Amino acid sequence: MILNAPQIIPLFFSGVTSARLSLGKEIGLKPAESMILALVGAHESLSIRELREKLKLRGSNISFTLDTLQERGLLRRVRGANDKRFFYIVLTDKGTALFQQLSQAENKLVASALSGTTPNERKAVFNMMEKLSFRENGAAAY
Repeated sequence: MILNAPQIIPLFFSGVTSARLSLGKEIGLKPAESMILALVGAHESLSIRELREKLKLRGSNISFTLDTLQERGLLRRVRGANDKRFFYIVLTDKGTALFQQLSQAENKLVASALSGTTPNERKAVFNMMEKLSFRENGAAAY
């Protein structure tokens, strides 16, 4: 059975997400912690609201997870410059190093998964991923 791009892309994303969670588990991160680390690492900073919307988590769940990551020294909350009621989440140096470690392992996995493809096939996969990411988030990237 040959799959087309709309069938392959969700499988690909699912595999990458599964690998990210597995890598996170190896170093003691729970699934929500891995996802938060990945999202914040992919951006300069994110507000708690943005994280909640992207992860589709309730406020109490995300607050507990953020507290845990902050206690582990992986992230910190920074008060908004324009509106002191808002907090933004940024990675600490330790969190950035861990994000980079996970990203490198994830990149190796993606490279391995795509190793049997032609340059044109890889380009088509990345173009489709970019389009899906843009549609999902309203902007390119994670």
